[in-house]
Formats: sequence, structure tokens, C-alpha cells
Amino acid sequence: MKTFPRLNHEDGINTLCRMTSQLEYDDIPKEVLELAKELILDTIGCMIGGHGQHPLPEIARHIQEKGGKGEAYIMFHGGEKVPAEEAAMAMGPMPRALDWAAIHPEAMHSVEHTLPPMLCTLGYLDTVEGRRVTGKEFLAAFVAAQETLIRIGIGYRGNIGVQRGRSNGHYIFGSVAGVGKLMGLNPAQLENAEGIGRNMTQPHDMATYHPITHMVKVHQGFIAQDAIQDCKFAKLGVTGPRDNVICGPMGYFGMANWETNEDILFEGLGETWEQLGIEMKAYAGCKCLHCAVGAVESIAKAHGLTPNDIAHIHVEDSTLNINVSGGTMEEKLNPKDIFQRQFSIPYMVATVLYDGELIPQSFFDEPASRIEIKNFMKKVDIVENPALKPWNSKVTLTTADGTVYEKEMDPIELKGSVEHRYTREELIHKFKTLAKMSITKFPEGTLDTLIERILHLEDSQDVLEDVVFALTPNRI
Repeated sequence: MKTFPRLNHEDGINTLCRMTSQLEYDDIPKEVLELAKELILDTIGCMIGGHGQHPLPEIARHIQEKGGKGEAYIMFHGGEKVPAEEAAMAMGPMPRALDWAAIHPEAMHSVEHTLPPMLCTLGYLDTVEGRRVTGKEFLAAFVAAQETLIRIGIGYRGNIGVQRGRSNGHYIFGSVAGVGKLMGLNPAQLENAEGIGRNMTQPHDMATYHPITHMVKVHQGFIAQDAIQDCKFAKLGVTGPRDNVICGPMGYFGMANWETNEDILFEGLGETWEQLGIEMKAYAGCKCLHCAVGAVESIAKAHGLTPNDIAHIHVEDSTLNINVSGGTMEEKLNPKDIFQRQFSIPYMVATVLYDGELIPQSFFDEPASRIEIKNFMKKVDIVENPALKPWNSKVTLTTADGTVYEKEMDPIELKGSVEHRYTREELIHKFKTLAKMSITKFPEGTLDTLIERILHLEDSQDVLEDVVFALTPNRI
């Protein structure tokens, strides 16, 4: 087992880059590798389902019309190749479009930021260097990217920053790590690439959630684009800071006006895998709403309640949940599109009670237009309770006959948490549910074959052929 201790008083990015450069497939525990493959499958499923959602096709067309040196295809859309960083701009938002991909409770969205630019890098390597990547090489780069992103995210403690109008902006570091390792950057080049990324990042502005805008999801394209551009520049010899990148008063953590945790960057690196804390979502839609939805669904199932039995639902939400779910109560009661519905507790609660599920199709205009859903939403009110832990919600449900039920829900109780992982069968079912939303038609058997390839990715001799090309029809 390789370990990566801090040397002297080096910056955290130096240690993480050494881990990224030296990590090999055989260094990674089986449980980490198995989760990695499941996360890749889950995220690609979200991309299949999400690539046709507005404004993603418009972004893809814009990039194709711009043209440029052909290096990588925009998956699902096909056509001619475009520069790899431009393909990443189009593909970056795809996993987030339906808001059903995995999330880390402290480091937030991770796979959504690392996987798309890595997939685009495969095209770059084939076109520019004539090199293909094996499944084992891809998995080692993916695990290094995830560990980099998540450790920096945990240390930055952006959940605290949400209430101050700032959130995690650390995602670029993980994206650069994955792309840089695939490109074969040497340690100095990788540090330069991360330093370039440091100069381009900032804590996310929570204003994009008040009201909900497309930038909640489209921002991931800019991060994916930057990651490939940063690594290309580093290969050209462009330098970035290699000290004071994460630690110290000039480092990324120094931007926070709250307490950060520098130690997590180094503790047990190579032995302890923080990415094992990633959770898959119980429902589609913003994770900050899931405990409220889960508490209502739990009460209703335990007591056999139908929507007609319920007179009122009072939700007490943590400060994190209130700030991330964004918008006014008027907007939550009258969400106008898929984006706003995915951040509306009244809508999600009403839908799960009537339909028994919350899948991406639940947020479409047709189910949202039902009068019973609109009427039930008026029975829900929400207040902030700063005493609740981040992610937690407390629900007080009153029935038509005056009976009162209460439940505080912790995310650990939800399906998909580390205590309640999806089975392989459940993951495949979710994948196929997402695939029904694809605007791209695939030949018979393509997706079944793809599932098997991803779940046995270590056997692949060519990830570009087995995964990317399989999902990119109409290549020119």
C-alpha cells in the first residue's frame, strides 16, 4: 500500500499531486474501485438522461458551429470533432441536468465535475497523441481526481459558507487532477496546472440560487472546460503558483472567512479514502430537499395516509437547506420550469405523495400541471431552524382529523446513503429509467452492453471505444 505523507511543510496541493502522479490501479482497495465503477455508471446514466434538457442542446450546437481543431466528440450529439475543452463545455452540465447524480455531504458534487472532462480527454489523447487508455488507467485517474476534490472540499467546509452567500468552488482541483493524470503530466506540470486552476476559481456565489438560474448546472461546463485548458497550458510550459495554492493565507482556504480544516488534506492519504463517503440520491431533485421529502413519505407510509388525509405539512429546514434550495416561498409554490421544481419542497412533497416516487420525469410540465398537485402544494409551509444539522429537516404533519405526527430526518436514513447503498440491480434500474429520457437513439442492446462494460471497466483495453464511442452516434 502506498501512502503519501506531507513532506516538511509543503502545500496541500503538492501532496495531492504526488498522490495523483504515483497512484496506480493496484494501489486502490477493491471497495473503492467497486464504488468508482458504480459512480461512473450512475453518472453516465444521468448524462444519457440529461443531455437533451434545455439549454444543453443549444450549447452543444453553439460549440459545433464555432468549430476549431477537431479533438473530441460531444457525446450523444456526434457530428464533427471539436477542441477537447469545447466538448467539455458541452458535456460538463449533462450529469447535473436532472439533479439525480451522487453527492458528498461535505464536498458536495464530485463525479459530475471529474468525469465529463476526463471522457473528453480520451478523445484528445487519441487524436493528438495517438494513445488509447485502458480501464485500469482510467479508474486510477478517476479515483485520484475524486480523492483530490473531496479532501479539498471537506477541508474548505463550504457548507458553512453557504449561509454567508458563498459555497464550494473547489471542484476545479479534482477535475484538473483527473485530466492531468490521463494526459501524463509530470509532477511539476500537474502542480502548475493546479496552480493555474487556483487562479481561475472562486467560491460559488449563492446568488445563482436566488432565484434558481441555469448557472446552478451550466457552471459545471466552465469547470470542465477550464480543467482541460489548464492541463494543455501546463504541457506548453505555462506556470502557475505551486505553493500557497490551498494552504496559507494566500491559498484557497485563505479565501474563507470561517474556520477550515487543513489537516484533512494529508491524514491517511493512500490509506483512508474519503470518497467512500459519497452518497447516491434517494430522489431526483436538489439533495437539500430530500430529508423533508423523506420524512413526509416515511410518516405517510407508516400510518397509511393518502394525500386526502393530510391537512397541513410544516417543514423546519436547516440553514444549509434553506439557502441552497433558494428562492422565495412564492416561487416554491409556483415553480415555472423543471429547474425551479427541482428546488421546491411543496412540489416534491406533493408529487411523492401522489406518485410514490420522484424521478426526473416527475418534474416535466405534464405531471406538474395536475390540479391536485397544485392544490396540495398550498398545504406546505417552510421555516428555517438554525438548530438543525446541515441537510436535516423536521416535519410536522397534521391530518384532516387533527392527528399530529412529527419526524426529524437525517440523510443517513435515506436510500443511497452509506448505510443504505443501492444494490447493483437498483442502480441498473435507475440507469434504465434515465435512459428513457435520452433524445439520442441507440442500437438495440447498446445500453445493456455498456452497463456490463462499465461494471467491469478494469477489463477494458480501450475506454474511448467501449464507452465514449458507444454513446456517440453519427460521428463524422
